[in-house]
Amino acid sequence: MASILRMPIIYTLLKDRSTGWSFLHGHMASFYPLSIVLTLLSTLAISQ
Repeated sequence: MASILRMPIIYTLLKDRSTGWSFLHGHMASFYPLSIVLTLLSTLAISQ
């Protein structure tokens, strides 16, 4: 449940560092495995 609650935070961080939602969705569709790794790393960084 905690990981679900962290998702909006991760999405916000990704959105702030990108040019917008189209950039985010485009890269998540193209590099879905990479996005999973980035999500896990972000979750670990937030939890520490």
